[in-house]
This record gives sequence, structure tokens and C-alpha cells, in this order.
Amino acid sequence: MPGTILIVEDDPAARFFLSAALRDDGYEVVEAGSAEEALERMDGRSVDLAVLDVYLPGKTGIELLTDLLAIDPDLPVIFLTGQPDVRDAVQAMKLRACDFLPKCTDLNIIKGTIAHLVKNVQLQREIERLRAAPLSSRPAGGPFVMGKSPRTSRVLTMVDKVARTSSTVLITGESGTGKERIAQLIHAKSDRANKPMVAINCAAIPENLVESELFGSGKGAFTGAVNRIGLIEQADKGTLFLDEIGTLKPEVQAKLLRVLENRTVRRLGETEDHPIDIRLIAASNVDLKQATNDGSFRSDLFYRISVFTIELPPLRERKGDIGPLVAAYIDYFNKEMVRFVEGVTPEALACLEAYSWPGNVRELRNVVERGIILCDGPQIGIEHLPDEIARLSCSVTDNTSPAPGLPLGQSLLDLERRYIQEAIQRANGDLTEAAKILGISEEELRKRLNHSK
Repeated sequence: MPGTILIVEDDPAARFFLSAALRDDGYEVVEAGSAEEALERMDGRSVDLAVLDVYLPGKTGIELLTDLLAIDPDLPVIFLTGQPDVRDAVQAMKLRACDFLPKCTDLNIIKGTIAHLVKNVQLQREIERLRAAPLSSRPAGGPFVMGKSPRTSRVLTMVDKVARTSSTVLITGESGTGKERIAQLIHAKSDRANKPMVAINCAAIPENLVESELFGSGKGAFTGAVNRIGLIEQADKGTLFLDEIGTLKPEVQAKLLRVLENRTVRRLGETEDHPIDIRLIAASNVDLKQATNDGSFRSDLFYRISVFTIELPPLRERKGDIGPLVAAYIDYFNKEMVRFVEGVTPEALACLEAYSWPGNVRELRNVVERGIILCDGPQIGIEHLPDEIARLSCSVTDNTSPAPGLPLGQSLLDLERRYIQEAIQRANGDLTEAAKILGISEEELRKRLNHSK
């Protein structure tokens, strides 16, 4: 989730300490010492949140708030001030500031407020991005959105690399992780994109029909048989996707291997081989390597289809993808049902992120569809979630949990004192050197030390 935060604070030391604390949490920080500098730094740049001081040289923080909202009306802004004034707070909130906090506020609460607002704005931007995407870029049955977690990014990098080749691909992962979606993406990014992609769920075809469905049949091959090309031939010049390939019988596996090695297919009841040009993508939710050891899957076919393997992690191991996926499905079902749901409440999103998702992305899709049906307002809430998810009673607004390495009850001022002490220790008591470490003047450092006594 970490994003980009603008900090506008004329006190260089206070700006340094807050920036350091946020960078420790993974945020990118843009610093400015005045409203004018902030507007210059914002030129052509997008940030996820702004933290402003009220009293700045030149334009005040309140005036800067108006300028920032003119640039980005949806930008969340919070004020941190050492001299809280009720009139300033009222004016800021009227101008749609999200919060107004004194600098003595517990740093965990400040961080929690920032995390909550950044998550919300990123989710809203994801919805807007999906709404702007052309319908032709969205596969049938729902949007293709994997998310932004590191593991997902690695998967998408692998997709980009293998799509440009003709290599066979094996996609593994639990049921519902989106294996067919990945196959669709590989096909869409390949030079076969304008040719057919034929998707087959091997487990769904009756056992006595598998061979004729896959390979086709000649007239008289069996009672009532007519000349008919099979699904493999229908994918000629395009992509053949075999889902749950591990359920195929050994004799069918042998025929499939022959197709891949010879690039020909022989229909049932015929002696003639028909040349084909297909790119095979296979998928399985079982360990095919183990199946070869057990003798239920041919080892030669396994090595033939696993030239390039992509493993999809379960949703419970990529919780950072849940927000973007929820946004994508809300947008999709809004269009399908002609609804106008804007998003989910922070509490509902927290519950969704805490759930273990045994059915993975497919289950999440169903939960969002159910929520859209039940929701009568602008947001899906906890009351619209299934009981097993709603009973988790999570809340993103619970900001009392300390950040890692940060004692409970520590304020920004406490953090400042800690940084100063650490800098002095690193400088072996040399205040000139400590000031250089902190990026402030020695005069400013001495002033801070006097204030902390």
C-alpha cells in the first residue's frame, strides 16, 4: 500500500523527523518548507496525501489547502500543528481537510490516520482507472486485475516475458486463484492475440467423450459419429488452454503428447494426420510432479508441458491485492447490474483483508457480487458481507496498535527527541557532527535540546 506523501513544514527539524518516520514505513516523501515550494514540487506530480502545518511563511497552510484541492479535488489533507486553534480547525474542516491534529498526538495515531487515508485514495483511483479502461481490454466474465503485491508483480513480469515466445506454459495454483485469467493474459499479449483461444476444463468433460471432444472424430468412428474437428483443431494458429490437465486418462495423455511432438492431430476413426499450429497453456491445482511419481501422470508429458511454469499464490498470501480486486469487481458489477456502488467501508475492507479466502479470487468475486446486490447505499459495509467474514469484526480505524519498533504513546515530539539522542550518540557527543547527521544547523539542534530539558 505505501504511496507518496507531501509534507509541508517550515521547521526543518520537524519536517525531517516526520519524513524519516514515514520513510521507515515505506512511503515516498516529498518535502517542502513553504506553500510556494510545495506547489513547485507538486507541478506535474501525483501524491496520495498531504500533511500540512497551519503556520507557514508566505501563504498559510489553510490557503495552501485551497490550492492543492484545486489541483486534485480528491487529495486527502491532514494538518499537524504545534499551536492548535479551534478556529483554524473549523476553517480547515470546512475546506474538506480530513483531520486536524496537534504535534503532540501519539505517532501511532498519526501513522494510522495516514495509512487509512492513503488506502482509501488508492482504492478510489483504482476504481477510476478501471472505469476508464476500454471494455475490449476486459476479458469476459469479469475484469482482469491481479493486484500490486510483490508476488503478483513477479507473476506479471513472467507473463510479459513468456507471452512473446511460443513456449508451452504450465500454470499451477489452488482452485480459484485465476489460472484461466493468466492464460488469457498470455494469449492477449502474444502474437496469436488475434487468433482463437480455446479453453477446455478437462475435468468437466465426461470420460467417454474426452477423446472425441479433444481430437475430433471421423464418420463411423463410433455409433452416430460424423466428421467433426475437435477442440484442439479449433485452436489452430491460436492458443489451446487445458485446465485441470491432471485429470486426463493415461491413454489421452499419450495422444496429447503425440500432438505436441508431431504438431499433428488424428481424429478418432481416421488414419490421416492433420497438421496444426497451437500454443499450449496447461493448468493444474494438483502437484503434477508428485502425480508423475505416483504414476497417475506421464513424466514425458509433464516435462513437455512444464517448459515454463508460473505458480499463482493463494489470495491469503497476497492480502495487498484484495483492495484492487474489490475495486475492479465493484466496477464490473456496477456495469453488469446498472448500480452505483462507490466502494467499501474501511471496516468492511479490513474484514475482507483479514479473511483467509479458501476459495481465493473466485470466492472474493462472489462476495463482492453479493455485496452489490444487498447494498442500498454508496458503500458495501460489514452488514453486506457473509457471516463468516463479518464476524471477524475487524476495524481499520483501530489505530492503537504500535508500529514496529515504536513504543505505544510516543508522539512526534518524542520521536524527535529519540532521533536527536541517537544522532548525538553516533557523533560521540559532537553537536556539530550530530547536526550534520540530522540535516539541521547546530544552532537549531541546541535550541531543540534546550526545549527538551
